Formats: sequence, structure tokens, C-alpha cells
Amino acid sequence: MATPPPVPEVRDRISAGVAAGIITPDQAMALRKLPLDSMPEQFATTRTGDEPFALFRGFRDVFLAIGIVILAVGLTSVAGQLLGMRFDLQAGWTDALFGLILAVFAWVVAEWVTGRLRMPLASLVTALAFSAAFAATLASLSEMAGLSAGSGLGIDLLAPVFGALGALLFYIRFRLPAAMLLIAGGLSATILRLIDPTWFDSPGATFQIAAFVVGLVIFAVAISYELRDPRRVQRQSENAFWLHLLAAPLIVFALTGGATSLDVSSTGEALRMFAVVFALGLLALLIDRRAFIVSALLYLAGAIAYTVNQSGVAPDTQFAITALALGLFVVGLALGWQPLRQVFLGLLPDRWSAHLPNPAGPDALGG
Repeated sequence: MATPPPVPEVRDRISAGVAAGIITPDQAMALRKLPLDSMPEQFATTRTGDEPFALFRGFRDVFLAIGIVILAVGLTSVAGQLLGMRFDLQAGWTDALFGLILAVFAWVVAEWVTGRLRMPLASLVTALAFSAAFAATLASLSEMAGLSAGSGLGIDLLAPVFGALGALLFYIRFRLPAAMLLIAGGLSATILRLIDPTWFDSPGATFQIAAFVVGLVIFAVAISYELRDPRRVQRQSENAFWLHLLAAPLIVFALTGGATSLDVSSTGEALRMFAVVFALGLLALLIDRRAFIVSALLYLAGAIAYTVNQSGVAPDTQFAITALALGLFVVGLALGWQPLRQVFLGLLPDRWSAHLPNPAGPDALGG
């Protein structure tokens, strides 16, 4: 199997090493093959130490993911036409068999694209397909067996648990970091639905508290992965990345008061939003994760819009000023993230900062 070329940074350093006589051409070739051949558990294309994350590995990965989706649609269509099967969310062997076929298809594809090629985007699509098909199969079987009626739990509660179980099986076999998001998401959806059955239509105070607790639990699990891989060179940091993507919006939702806070209507609410964003910004700098800032941007936009409105600016320019202020904040934070983090960590005792995730930053890690 042909080995794709290494990333430019690695190629330049290896080539420089050969030119300087540090390594031989044969050793250089072995190093270029190392990420795929000797470290198959790694999905990221680069290792900078700065939130390592690779959603896709070249356009081949994107092309393959599109092909998998089309192939899955074609498979379901053929099954429906030739075998007379359908999936209409009704309990029966038809639904169960239909889901089983899709699950087997996804698993077989995963053995190649995830187990061998280690393609992040195609693997994520395959994991989603397998988890959904696995959940559909078990949900149909449990409905036929009367388990949902006997336990008092409907399909809407059991399906996310089954989906999380499918994602767990996928992770155990392939160690795909993105599967952690599917596992945590399925379990969280079930827990929140049990606590507040109306959360999707009209989330209230109960849901806010539950979301905060669930978010903190997921955040704690993510931090445990972070502390096991503080230099962000192994899979644990990628597991943490995907868990932060779920923990952050849950915590931000709870702290800001939920969707109703997008429309800030008082100075007190605006100040609360600014305070929450500032606190989350410090947390993000502390653990070097931007997910908390991204999750709070809409709420920050609401606070800025209210402030601009109260300043007496003409209504037709309020949106422009709000967008400009928010854009300057995001771009400035993105460009100055590492210097700002270094200053912030410098204010902390060394015995604390040394144990934080990515304590030195990408510059010190050679990224």
C-alpha cells in the first residue's frame, strides 16, 4: 500500500537531517513511514501540542467519506427494493434486520477505513452510521420483546443508550477518539431526558442544573485524559478534545441561563454575560482548550449587542459594530492565544502550572 507523503514540517526536518548527515536516507524513509506504519492508533496528521485535531486527512479522506454515505444510501435502497424491507420506526423484524444490515456494512467498512487507513472523517461517518444502525436494531428488538413497556422506558430513552453502547464497541475495537463524543452524547441525552422530559421543547431550571452537572462530569473525564497526556502526543488528548466539545456547551448553557439569554434585555444580564465569558476564558486558557470560548460566542454577541444599543448608536449601524467588536475579540484571541496563556501561566505557582494540560505550549514542544 502506498504511503502518503508526510506533512511539510516533518518532511523539511527529515530532509534537513539527511543533508546534515545526522541520519541516513534509509532512516529518513523509515521515519516518513512511522506515523502510519508504526503508530496506527494515531489519527492526527500533525502534533503541534496546540489542541491536536484533524477532522480529515487530505481530500482523499473527504472523498472517501462522501463515497461511504452514497454507498450506504445505495445499500438501503437496494435492500428496500429487492428484499421488500423498510425502516419506518415500527417494531418488527423488518426494522431489526434493516438496522443489522447497516450495522454490518458500517463495521466492515470501518475495518478498512478506520482499522487500516486511519482516515478521521471517513471513520467518523462510519462510527455515526454504525452507532445509529446498532441503536435501531436493539431498539426494534427491545420493542418486540416488550422490554421498553416492561421497564417503563420508551424507545426515545433506550435508543440513545443503545447508540452509546454501539459507539463504545466501536471505540474498543478501533480506538477512534471521536467515538467518545458519541458515547457521552448518547448517555447525556438519556440522563437529561429522564430528569426533564420536556427539555427539548422548553428547558427550565431543572434542566439547567442537570446540564451543569452532566457537563461537569464530562469535563472531569476529559481532564482525566488531559492529565494522562499533558504533552498532547497520544490519543488521550484527542479523547479529551471530543469530550470538551460536549462538556463546553452544556456548562455554558447552564451558566448563562440557556437560550433565553441570547436576547439580553438589561444591564445586569449583560454584565453577567461578560463575567461568565471572562471566567470561561480563564478556564480555557488554563487548560488550553478553546471550546468554552466558542460555546459562549452567541451569548457574548447578545451582551455586546445590548451594550451597543444602549450607547445610543444609530440602529442601522448597531449590527455592524456588534459584528466588528465580536470579530476583533475572536481574531485577537486566536492570534494572541499562546502569548496570553504564557502570561497567565506565569502568574500561577510553578507547582500548579507544571501539572496543567500542555504546560509549556506548542513553542516549547517544537511545534
